Formats: sequence, structure tokens, C-alpha cells
Amino acid sequence: KQMSSEEDIRFERRITWFYIISVALTLCILTIYNISLPQTKTMKFDWPNLITYNKLNKKYRLENFQCYCSRVFIKYRLFIHLQPVYHPICSSVYIQQSWINYLSNNGQINEILYFNNKDFRLTASSQFQMLSILCQSINKTVHDSIEQFYSNG
Repeated sequence: KQMSSEEDIRFERRITWFYIISVALTLCILTIYNISLPQTKTMKFDWPNLITYNKLNKKYRLENFQCYCSRVFIKYRLFIHLQPVYHPICSSVYIQQSWINYLSNNGQINEILYFNNKDFRLTASSQFQMLSILCQSINKTVHDSIEQFYSNG
């Protein structure tokens, strides 16, 4: 092996110094960046009121002040009233069992089959029965959802 020339040694020293300065500069930049980040402070208060909130807001000048409430103090029923509005068909005579029975017991179904198998009257009772079931299902789902909403408050 040949000995490194004086020029090679100088070059290697410069590269080493450049590396050391780069690492030191990177550490300084990372330190300054971490120091300048906003600090998060978590404080827990049981049943805070508006006065406590205003004192904390004034003391810490909180920009992102958040209150994680685990319980709602005022019941939703006291200030919210939900009244669903359903499609008029869901309260019409057409979904009542008497109408569905009338369509299915009409006695003319055999005559309709003989003349035209695509007549609406053949499937009308089952279609209105499905519509009735759909309206009942929607009514129950909405009612249960409203009750659940009220119970969470």
C-alpha cells in the first residue's frame, strides 16, 4: 500500500470537519425546533363552571382550549324536541291491513290471470304489504333513535 499523499490527508481532514460541523448544526437546529414547539398542558377539573373556564382562559391565553366532557349536565329532553315527519303514504289508508285484505280477497284475480298476467292487481296486495312493513320499520327505527338520543343527554 502506498502512503497517502499530503493532499489526500488535507482533503480527508476537510471532509471530517465538514461532517462534524454538519452534525453539530443539525443537532442545534433540531434543539431549537423542539424548544419552539407549543407545549401541551393537560389539566383535569371535575365539574368546571364558566368562572373556572374564564380564569383558565385568561391565565394561560389558551388558543386551543378544549373541554372533554364525559357527561352532559343538562338533559337533551329539556331543550330539544324532535318531531319526525314521515311520508304521507305511511299514514294513509293504503298501508292499512283492511286495504291489503281488500286487494287480496277481491275474487277477480283468477279473471285477471286469464286475461293479462302483467296486471298490477295481481301483485298489488303484496306490494302494499311490503310498503306497510317498510313504514313500520322506519317508524320504529326513528322512534328508537330519538329515545336513544334523549337517554344520552
